[in-house]
Amino acid sequence: MDALKISRGLMNAGHKVYFLCPANSSLENDATEQGVPVFPCFGSDFQSVKTTYKIWKLLNELKPEIVHTHLSHDLWTIVPALRFSGVDPGLILTKSMGSSVKKKDPFHRLLYSRVDRILALSNYVRMSVERTCPISPNKITVFPNAIPVKEFQPEQYDRDQIRKALGIAPAEIVIGITGRFTPMKGHREFMAAAKLLINRVNIPLKFLVVGGASEGEEAFEEEILKLAADSGLTNHMIFAGFRKDVKEMMAVMDILAFPSHKEAFGNVLIEAMAMSLPVVAADAGGVPDTVVNEATGLLVPAKDAHALADGLQKLIESPDLRRQMGNQGRRRVEMNYDFNRFVERLLENYRSIKTINQVN
Repeated sequence: MDALKISRGLMNAGHKVYFLCPANSSLENDATEQGVPVFPCFGSDFQSVKTTYKIWKLLNELKPEIVHTHLSHDLWTIVPALRFSGVDPGLILTKSMGSSVKKKDPFHRLLYSRVDRILALSNYVRMSVERTCPISPNKITVFPNAIPVKEFQPEQYDRDQIRKALGIAPAEIVIGITGRFTPMKGHREFMAAAKLLINRVNIPLKFLVVGGASEGEEAFEEEILKLAADSGLTNHMIFAGFRKDVKEMMAVMDILAFPSHKEAFGNVLIEAMAMSLPVVAADAGGVPDTVVNEATGLLVPAKDAHALADGLQKLIESPDLRRQMGNQGRRRVEMNYDFNRFVERLLENYRSIKTINQVN
């Protein structure tokens, strides 16, 4: 989805974009609906030769100046197609996740020798790439995700009306967590912290859980629902399920909890900060790149429900600190994570490895 968002951004900046994706996928449908020229050429691993041939034909037909892929696995088809094509575009790979699997065998060395630059989502991902991939560190650039900041305006939402629709009383402080149900996201720690806070704090609290289970993780969602019931949290919890209106959900929150154990970046963090929310987040993965401790939020040890509860309690009991951190978070997103600036920086990276046509 990030690749499609970037494609639209580049098109809006006046560049020609050709979007390659798996055939018969939701991405193909979304690209078509959004007017992005789409070429459904990727198949299964068993069709790698056929996929390589399709990409080779497209390269010779379209003659791109840059090829930008968002999956390292796709190098197995893209690099051979480039080797035998009649064009020589720059090749950029975005790495969105850390990995412990070393890829320094001769085959991977051959693949990565063709990569001109790797864009790593965070310093955590950059360090992972340096450890595991056969590429010079000077070819790796930390390049975080971004959002259209103008679309995240908390004042445009009727907070009181949304809270009323959700059954949240005016006096209640709302602590939210957003993300799919999976153990890595820290839902167990969130539930444990909620129970601690209810017993510690005299202020009325409501815990808003936004998100649902991905396919195959339904059992974990059931575990969390049961944990809430067994812990006596039912009256304090709202399980909103999967929502497309995440900005509206954030508009009713007072604090965002982000107890993810090992997040490569965390788009939810910049969305919450754009909505002027202070955050309490696990100090793990790429999170410290985004959350400035004691400025835009609080960082606490990962997998530590007591530390999470302590951080949340500090913000629950200090409206002024919440307001101050929320305002600083908003400014940080405006300065560092706005999508318009993201596109400009991306084009700067493209031009640094290949002379591409300037847009008048």
